[in-house]
Amino acid sequence: MADDLGWGEVGLYPANSSHGRIATPHLDQFGREGVIFRQAYAGYTVCAPSRTAFFTGRHSGNFHKWGLNGESLSPSQGQTVLPQVLKQVGYRTGAFGKVAPLTSPLEQGFDTFLGQVDQALCHNMYPAHIDSGLEQLNFELSGNLGSKSRELCMHRPEMYNYTIDVFHDHGMAWLEAVADSGPFFLYMSYTIPHAGGWGDAPKSPESGNPVPCDLQYASKKWPDVEKDHAAVITYLDSKVGDLLSRLKSLNIDRNTLVFFASDNGAHSEGGHDHQFFNSTGGLRGYKRSMFEGGVRSPTMVRWPERIAPGRISDFAWAFWDVLPTIAEIAGVSIPGGLDGISILPELKGLPQKEHDYLYFTWIGDGPDGKGGMTNAPQPGIHGLATGGLADGYNGSPPSEQVSNREARNIARKATANYLLSISEDACFVSHSRASLHLDDWPLLTNLRAGAWYVPTDSVDATCYFKSMDGHRNQWDFSLARLNLHVAHMAAGSEGVILVDCTGNRRKTFPDSLSKTVPIWSAVLQTLAAILQAPGKTAEDFTDRFLYLHTAQAERAEIKQLLPEWDLDERRKELEALRSNHIIILCVSASKAVSGSRSYIQGAGDDEEAWAQQLRLTPQKFWRHAEVLLEVARSRPEEVDPVALALDDPKDAEAKPIEVPVDELALSFIGNTGIVVSDFASAAPPAVWDLVDAVLNCGGEEHPGMKGDPRYLHLPAADEKKHDPTKNWWQEVLLPRALRFIMRC
Repeated sequence: MADDLGWGEVGLYPANSSHGRIATPHLDQFGREGVIFRQAYAGYTVCAPSRTAFFTGRHSGNFHKWGLNGESLSPSQGQTVLPQVLKQVGYRTGAFGKVAPLTSPLEQGFDTFLGQVDQALCHNMYPAHIDSGLEQLNFELSGNLGSKSRELCMHRPEMYNYTIDVFHDHGMAWLEAVADSGPFFLYMSYTIPHAGGWGDAPKSPESGNPVPCDLQYASKKWPDVEKDHAAVITYLDSKVGDLLSRLKSLNIDRNTLVFFASDNGAHSEGGHDHQFFNSTGGLRGYKRSMFEGGVRSPTMVRWPERIAPGRISDFAWAFWDVLPTIAEIAGVSIPGGLDGISILPELKGLPQKEHDYLYFTWIGDGPDGKGGMTNAPQPGIHGLATGGLADGYNGSPPSEQVSNREARNIARKATANYLLSISEDACFVSHSRASLHLDDWPLLTNLRAGAWYVPTDSVDATCYFKSMDGHRNQWDFSLARLNLHVAHMAAGSEGVILVDCTGNRRKTFPDSLSKTVPIWSAVLQTLAAILQAPGKTAEDFTDRFLYLHTAQAERAEIKQLLPEWDLDERRKELEALRSNHIIILCVSASKAVSGSRSYIQGAGDDEEAWAQQLRLTPQKFWRHAEVLLEVARSRPEEVDPVALALDDPKDAEAKPIEVPVDELALSFIGNTGIVVSDFASAAPPAVWDLVDAVLNCGGEEHPGMKGDPRYLHLPAADEKKHDPTKNWWQEVLLPRALRFIMRC
């Protein structure tokens, strides 16, 4: 938990500033490895009541008697809080740092505590004492005795105890101690970038952003307080990086959920100006304001074993959803009477129940005066304050007063919507792979459209199955296309994942449910079985894998195959299949239309309608995805010119790499090691120093080459001269070519 970190102060969130961006490399990596929430909200517009919502699962309209003013949340008030919920199922619990509004952490569910209970002392960053959870003010920081100042603490940082370091070091020591002893809940609550001071007395002036050093910002020609502010955020970022590193070193990284958020919006306190770095990312208002800048929180969740990486969510939720979400994850009954809902489905990329509204209150004046009840469209934000001014908003930035879903309905054909749709489908593909724990399976995309739905650097190989393969008794592959490697990859692993798509508007269901993929898979299973059983032929496996191509039986036969391809069957059924099959798992980037038997066509399936005019290919899109998606979300009308302005280097997957050899051109096919040339270009000695073997499929023999052990004349035109009952390519040419290459 960060303290007063603005929505625009993390690198992955939009915030243009004339002073540049504050460096947050670890948080940026955190977000890329998990899900980034663009419309997540804190519990309140200031610290303690916001955390009350976090701990209790209730919004501020329902804790006005015991926490709205932010002073305390004591055991005597009888409210069940998050660590107590987790203690019911055996979690070890530790809290380090700022725990307001809790008054007695050890009586409210925490086994271990070191930090500050007293809100009045919380932001003295170099105090002489802090709380250890046994009794107040008993953990002495001897180095901090005496007077202190910014100059002293930054000139000799080794002499002083910075509370952030103390909290973090003790928290990491506790983590290492409990990592092997069952489930745990670690609450790391840093008191930065909240404004702070160097004194020891309660409510000492918060006169700056104390930090041991200004890091890379020391030479900037900025006010000291702004250099300190940037440095303290980068300092916080380094602590998050250290936490993630320790989880990996303890080998608990993949199954540990890490939640990062700020307790409210950016502040303008201690001399810092929130506009200096555009800390709110352009949102109106800031801390103590009920506008977006005061309550929207830079929120990210990382859980590699369960959450697909690289997803951006616009689902609207708030701190009071944390308790029910974690309770569901921990397998404990969710307490009654909560305002929050579990967002676990959203974390997993599954259909999610939405709030009718999000409700906020504010007591007192803020930077924008007083708020009032709003009448926002649902789902939206409702607010209540002590004054009489009203300002309606629905949770979007000022320039986006319509929700993303509504905006997409308004402009369904816009390029921005195509790109956002592709991004969402790609998240589904990634989630499917991760949720089935199949990260070690090769990932293949079926060209062309399938390549849109997987980042290029995540693709292990491509294939090219036409939609007509398997139709009209076409049981075999067309060997004119490179597909046989799929069988080899499947045989060398437990299975492969093949990403395909709906195809076109005329199809009422994805290819993964049509006869095409089952027939492809049947052929692949046959080929893979042959690879694993030397001496066997396709005839030995036909009855095992292929089904009759008859109109009456076809639907029933396909229906029998569906459980093997149904993602909803999940891991249990998949494990059962492994003992008897090499699995070709097809993931289709398609979405069912509610109340209909048809499917929404994926944007990549219709690339001719929009992508070609922008000179946009799947490879080019994924090279520039970060830029294109950011523009699509924030400035959709600018996507077309931005896409056209992007560089367009030749892509090895889409276009041959031309390599001049004595003014000849050779085309390398991807990374297969195969070079294609015309008859003249292959004549010795032009290319013979570059290759291991030359296979001449033309009708004409190369003079002088016959008899060379690296040369084979294999005229494809001879097919018509041979037995028509044989598959010439599969049964004659290919075996001869393979034997020749292996001999070379």
